[in-house]
Amino acid sequence: MKHIYVAAAAIAVLLAALGAGKRVGTAQCREQIAAQNQILHIQTIQKQGEINAETLRRGTDDIRRVLRTQYTIAE
Repeated sequence: MKHIYVAAAAIAVLLAALGAGKRVGTAQCREQIAAQNQILHIQTIQKQGEINAETLRRGTDDIRRVLRTQYTIAE
């Protein structure tokens, strides 16, 4: 009878270790995915800044001037 209790305790310890390992692995996976998403987000923002650099440097006065030169009331 004593051997059955020892075997049951060993199985319980193994199942607990398996469950804990699964939780740790899931947490590490989520952490890696979050870091990758953060890097991707930063790269996207940098690309938008590079693409729109000229537009970001201009003010609304320049936009108004361009619209006035391209479009008149006669058109």
